[in-house]
Amino acid sequence: AERPGGQPLTAWIRASIDDSQQDRRLSEELHRLLSDAGFTEQRAECQQRLADWLQQVVRVLTLEGDRRQMTGSYAEGWANSLVQVNGRTAADSDIDWTVLVAGQEFHLEGGCKGRSGSCRNATWLQVTEGHA
Repeated sequence: AERPGGQPLTAWIRASIDDSQQDRRLSEELHRLLSDAGFTEQRAECQQRLADWLQQVVRVLTLEGDRRQMTGSYAEGWANSLVQVNGRTAADSDIDWTVLVAGQEFHLEGGCKGRSGSCRNATWLQVTEGHA
């Protein structure tokens, strides 16, 4: 029996097992590196609670209600640093915010199949390094 592309089934199974073992090794290495850098489930949960609290404070101070949403690594529990979770903000980090404006519709460049319907008159935004 052969797999699509003409690869024999036994070779495909061996490659799949090798891929699975490689995935496991990479996953274990990532876990070790994250643990060594201070990433723990408890710290991530604490960070997310802090981000939720900060978002509520900003909503009260700016009187914008649900229009302003914290996004990015800080809100996701990475502590706005991809190299450490120790309560300190990395020098090259920031806190990302998204402000929703009623009546405005934006589409990410390449995100729609065609420019029909609501896509036709939308404002198109380029995405660079995860920011539009």
